[in-house]
Amino acid sequence: MADPNFTLLGTAPFGIGKVGPNGVAGQATPVFVDGDGDGDLDLLIGSDSANSTNGSPLTGRGYLFYFRNVGTATTPSYVLAGTNPFGLSSTGFYAKPTFVDLDGDGDLDAIVGEQGGRLVAYWNGPSPVAPPTGLTLGWDTDSGVRGDRITNNTRPAITGTAAAGSTVVLYDGSTAIGTATAGSGGQWTITLTGALGAGAHTLTAKTSQNGGTSSASGALVVTIDLSAPTLVSAAVNGTTLTLTYSEAMFSVALDKSAFTVKVNGVAVEISNIYVSGSMVNVTLAKEVVRYKTVTVDYTPPSSNPVQDAVGNSAGALTGRAVVNNTPGDPNFLPPSTNPLGLGDSGSNARPAVADLDGDLDVLVGNAAGDTLYYRNIGTRTNPTFTLAGTNPFGLGRVGTNASTSFADIDGDGDLDALIGNQSGGIVVYRNVGTRTAPSFTLPGTNPFGLGGVGSAAAPAFADIDGDGDLDVLIGNGAGNLVLYWNAGTSAAPSFTLGGTNPLGLGSMTGGAMPTFVDVDGDGDLDLLVGNANGDTVVFRNVGYSYYPSFTLVGTNPFGLENAGSKATPAFADIDGDGDLDALIGNADGNLIVSRQVPPPDAPEGLALDPASDIGVAGDRLTGDATPTITGTALAGLTVVLYDGATALGTTTAGSDGLWTITPATALADGARTLTAKAKNSDGTSAPSKTLVVTIDATAPVLSTAVVNGATLTLTYSEALDVSSKPAASAFTVKSRAVRRWA
Repeated sequence: MADPNFTLLGTAPFGIGKVGPNGVAGQATPVFVDGDGDGDLDLLIGSDSANSTNGSPLTGRGYLFYFRNVGTATTPSYVLAGTNPFGLSSTGFYAKPTFVDLDGDGDLDAIVGEQGGRLVAYWNGPSPVAPPTGLTLGWDTDSGVRGDRITNNTRPAITGTAAAGSTVVLYDGSTAIGTATAGSGGQWTITLTGALGAGAHTLTAKTSQNGGTSSASGALVVTIDLSAPTLVSAAVNGTTLTLTYSEAMFSVALDKSAFTVKVNGVAVEISNIYVSGSMVNVTLAKEVVRYKTVTVDYTPPSSNPVQDAVGNSAGALTGRAVVNNTPGDPNFLPPSTNPLGLGDSGSNARPAVADLDGDLDVLVGNAAGDTLYYRNIGTRTNPTFTLAGTNPFGLGRVGTNASTSFADIDGDGDLDALIGNQSGGIVVYRNVGTRTAPSFTLPGTNPFGLGGVGSAAAPAFADIDGDGDLDVLIGNGAGNLVLYWNAGTSAAPSFTLGGTNPLGLGSMTGGAMPTFVDVDGDGDLDLLVGNANGDTVVFRNVGYSYYPSFTLVGTNPFGLENAGSKATPAFADIDGDGDLDALIGNADGNLIVSRQVPPPDAPEGLALDPASDIGVAGDRLTGDATPTITGTALAGLTVVLYDGATALGTTTAGSDGLWTITPATALADGARTLTAKAKNSDGTSAPSKTLVVTIDATAPVLSTAVVNGATLTLTYSEALDVSSKPAASAFTVKSRAVRRWA
């Protein structure tokens, strides 16, 4: 901006006159302001003293002269319109006025300074009114948790205080939503007649009195919550069932009878139920073992339902299935060969499990270099596979010994095919179709910086370092594991060699076929490697998901078995029951499947049969050395009774679940800690709760006999049964004199 350049126009221009007596002693202090609101600037001049309109001196000091602009905003022309106008007055020596909107009401107020140091203020219009205070959500309309300012009442009452008798207007933002008059004590209440929408509302209030209106009060934010809580997740672990909802819940004493939890179709007793934050915690009287499924039903009761902090009730649950997926090592059942419609895939079967059409299908590479496609024509929980073709969807023969894997190598949301071959190359097929309708095209061999790894390349792609992109570990014919880190991105990979047998891994015998899976359910990837001997070697990740460190668990652990030769393992939930199953190809072209199925529930309610409870009933103390023990189990299960680790007897639970076992061999005297296990083709249950039965087959022996006066006391070697008092005729007591010598 250029510097100004002023030109002298003269003294007292535009019709402005002198304001002091004789025109010289007024100490003129001008200020321009649009006093009459006509869009041009008028002039107010403060002075020490003044003459009247007839020229005689005015009494008093500190006058204000008002010159109205009767010209325009660009061509001013001023006329003296009066002294101390608009209610202003003399203030003392040397009046110096200024104008500003002091009370925020949209008009200019005046402040006049004077020689004594005082500032005299003048409101424009009526005196300002103090704003309302203490805006609060009315108690009766604050549903749920009181005081949280969240409610499901769309017409809440708002209370506060203001000047007695003043008119209070409530605003939602800039919209007036209600009016009231403050009572004699200043209290006011406004109950809305129009409904507020869901969400947060910023409420303020203003009050009016004697023509003046206050500024806005402090804000009160009220949230209208009309959404019912929804179930987000459910988990069961042992005896604890946790239902997690979409928001914090109102902590009330819930009605246990509103919930039904079933295991194997049988309702389980609920010991306790309580609310914690967004979770409803249900304590069951029966433990739910790992991989076991429970179903949950909830019928909202008329009082104390599951509800959020403002009283919105959660909906009903019907047959909600919850699987116990707590971390732990798997337990595989004995294997079967080519089940579920799978078949001989040619020699050196190397399977992969992938979802190419909405459920899990099986694709198998073989020695000829082809990939066979077994489509699941069953369901996710009851799969049936049929051979749907060889090298489908644009895949081709890749040489010999195809080792097929699938991963989203370009980050576009569908699965690409990455196939190792006997030459040590990785042949990449990009999916240019969709996730459920794939169409593969060949970009090339060893792209993205991948290199030859020797012979018989077997790739396993996974985010090994937890950085959001796929790395690759490649097994080879020498039994080594070659690591390539992805130094690019999930959409544009760029691989760099990370080493051979890194991160605590070791070499295999005669070839390595790796696969990554979280085998123990602890949230990080473990490594399972097939070898030429037909074994599966397991390395557990004892580091972190972002910084792995592997340690050897062993060969064929967790119930896995040798698969013949050239084992190539793959792991997936083939039967849709919530746990990992094993699918292992071998040199003969077979597919060996080992499923995981939850073991049966442990027997319950072990008790000493009343017929064997000789003596005091219910004390679990008996003279029967072959006592009969009863209990319950799932109908048809085989039940084995144990004394410690020794099996005492076996039976089958009846159609009503009841079972009875009488040991064939007498138990030794003493406390016997009895348990029972149930078993079927799925495995053996955990032990039941213990039943301690004490066997006492030894007759009591007289220890001492004392007579005192008319009382004879016989003391035996153990406590006697007070309920079986012998008849007096069973005893004969004879007395004889005893000579004493002096």
